[in-house]
Amino acid sequence: MEDAVAVCGVRLAQNGERQAGVEERGFRKGHPPSTFAVFPLVAFTSDKLKMGGFVNGSILRFTSYCVAFVIAGINLWLLLEIFRGKS
Repeated sequence: MEDAVAVCGVRLAQNGERQAGVEERGFRKGHPPSTFAVFPLVAFTSDKLKMGGFVNGSILRFTSYCVAFVIAGINLWLLLEIFRGKS
């Protein structure tokens, strides 16, 4: 169980306590994985000139932006927790 690393960079030790795992498994210390590339991706796939018939519909575009904002919010929360020393 000690080797299990969650998406947000927190792992569970054998005794069940949460420990920051940002420096583990490919995450450089102080640099959580950036997901802000999702916004340009949604914008690109929503452009009818670039995507033609494969363009995102309005419901998919709205859902994609909602998911992107949730991901960005979680990343900002993680950064705040890291700098506060609570994570």
